[in-house]
Amino acid sequence: MHRHALVGIITLGVIIGLLAGCAGAPPSAAPTPSPAAVPQSQALATPTPAGPVTLTLWHRWPERFAASVRQLLDEFEQTAGIHVEMTYQASLHEALNEARAAGRLPDVVAMPGDYLSLAVGNGWLQPAEPLFDPAMLEETYLPAGLEALRYQGHLWGLPLNLHTQTFIYNMDLISEAELSADTAELAAKARQYQTAHPGIWYLVYPARNDVFFAAAWFYGAGAWYAREDGSVGLNTPSAVAAAEFIASLREIMPADIDLTKADALFKAGQAAITINGIWYLAELDAAGIRYGLQIMPVVSASGMPARPLVAADGLMITSQCQRPAEAARLIAYLTNAENALRLARGHSVVPANRLAIQRAGQEGLWIVAHYARQAELGQPLPATPYWQAVLPAVRDALEAIWDGQPPAEALQSAQTAAEQLIAGLR
Repeated sequence: MHRHALVGIITLGVIIGLLAGCAGAPPSAAPTPSPAAVPQSQALATPTPAGPVTLTLWHRWPERFAASVRQLLDEFEQTAGIHVEMTYQASLHEALNEARAAGRLPDVVAMPGDYLSLAVGNGWLQPAEPLFDPAMLEETYLPAGLEALRYQGHLWGLPLNLHTQTFIYNMDLISEAELSADTAELAAKARQYQTAHPGIWYLVYPARNDVFFAAAWFYGAGAWYAREDGSVGLNTPSAVAAAEFIASLREIMPADIDLTKADALFKAGQAAITINGIWYLAELDAAGIRYGLQIMPVVSASGMPARPLVAADGLMITSQCQRPAEAARLIAYLTNAENALRLARGHSVVPANRLAIQRAGQEGLWIVAHYARQAELGQPLPATPYWQAVLPAVRDALEAIWDGQPPAEALQSAQTAAEQLIAGLR
C-alpha cells in the first residue's frame, strides 16, 4: 500500500493472489453464520454437505496485512466450520496460467480490479453476481468499489479496499481560506499565493505527462479516455476544457514537474498542496509534515467534482472452484463491516464497505473517512483493455499541451492515435 501515487497501484503488474488447487477435502455442514458476519445471498442459503471443508485463498498482500487477514480467517473457521489455507504467491501471472492448465486454481483470489480483462480473458474467474443478492450488494458496498470490479456485463468479486487520490496541503504553509473550491478559483489563487510567498509553489503534481493524475480533470469535465465499447472521448468539448485547465497549470508549476520533483518539493516545504493517495501519508509523517486533506476541486467547465481514478482490491472466486457457495461466504465475511473496519484501523486502508466507512468516521478515523468520500466522487478504474491501450496517446497529448501545443489540436491527434490503438486490439 506504500507508493507515491495511484499509478503505483494501477501499474504494479501484480495480480494479487492466484494459483493453487481448488477445494481440498469433502464438503461439510457448516454452522449458520451470524448475520453481522455474512451478508444475505443466494450462496449463503445453499445447504452445505456433510464433512470438513477446506478453501484455498491466494494473495500477494504485504506480510503485516496478511497476518491481520489470517487472524480474521482463524475466527471465520471457528464460526463457519470452514478451514481456509492462505498462500502468498510471488510469480502470480505465470503461476496462475500453469495452475489453470493443470486444473489447480485456488478457490478464492485476492486481485486488483485493473487485471480483470486479463483474468477474465484467460478464464481464471467466475462471475460473482449469481451468488449474491443485488440489493445486498448495493446496500453494502460503495458503487465505485463494485464498478471497479465489473467487466463485460458481470461483477467478478467483492471489493475489499479502495485506492484513490486527493488534495493534501501543508498546514504550516497554507490556510483553509487559501484553498480552492473549483478549478477557476485554483488558477487565480495560485497566482496570488505565489506572489505573496516567493519560492513556494501553490500546487505541485506530475501534470506534465501523468495520465492517471490527469484523469481527475478529464472525467470531472465529462470526458473519458476509452470505454468498454471502444469509444474514445479525447476530442470532445469536455476534454478540451479539461486540457485547457491543465495547460493553465504551466503558469503555476515548474516546467519540468514530475512525480519525483513534486514529492521532493512538497516534503521540503517548497509547495503548499500536492495530490496523492493514503499510502503517501506515512511518508509525510516521517518527514514531519503537518498535513490536511481537501476534496479535489469542482471542474469549473462542468460544475462537477473532479473525478480521480478509484481502483479496488477485490476478492474473487475462480472458475475451477468446486465450492462457490462456501467461497461466497468467505469473501462476504472478509468484506463485511466489522472486518473491513478492523483492517482500516490497523493498516490505514480505505474500506469499500459503506457501514465500515460510516463507523470509521464515527471513531475519528478522519483520514480513512476522507479518502472514502473522495472515492465516492471518483471514477472507477475501467477494466477494459481499451482503456489501458490508449494511455500512450493520452500521455503524448499531455506532453504536447505542456510544451505549448493548443489543447484542441493535441487532443485531435490523440483521438486518432487512440482509435488506431484500439483497432489494433480488435
